[in-house]
Amino acid sequence: MTQIKGYVPIPEGYVGWVETSIGKMVPLMEPDDLKNNPLVVFAEPYNTLLADRDAFVGEFPDVEGLETHTGFTAWVDRKLFIHNFGHAAVAYLGNYLYPQLRYTWEVLEKKDFRENIRLTMKESSAVLMHLYPGIFTGKNLDGHILDLLQRFANKALRDTIFREIFFPMTRSFLLKWAMTPKTG
Repeated sequence: MTQIKGYVPIPEGYVGWVETSIGKMVPLMEPDDLKNNPLVVFAEPYNTLLADRDAFVGEFPDVEGLETHTGFTAWVDRKLFIHNFGHAAVAYLGNYLYPQLRYTWEVLEKKDFRENIRLTMKESSAVLMHLYPGIFTGKNLDGHILDLLQRFANKALRDTIFREIFFPMTRSFLLKWAMTPKTG
């Protein structure tokens, strides 16, 4: 018998602790939006929830948008090192090259800039394919990168460079990771 934090006994085989990875982008709300409705939240229409297939007990639930995978650490790393790192690259390089611009979509309208970000994200995909052979392919990661770039450039989302730069913890960790020489 297992216990939840030592308090609630749970019989083995009845509860699965399912790790998930959420990739839905939710920007900071503008003051005018909050003035009209302090509970308003804007989010992109992306509704895929990645989950650890190996952690489920019993049948998989039939939930629209639920995508289960084995070897789940690879999928969490994909989120960190392609999605989050891509966002960080857009924000830091975008702010450096175009400090007068406010939104991520504005910097991604610059064709050369967008291509440099795509190539940066491909570097991460090469590392992931090396670390997780057989889970990812160049083709599926390239498709994922192109999808992310489209999502990052979503004008309706009004995602700001400021949010991407000052998102706590993850961004600075990813920049340190990107600047560390990879071996193997």
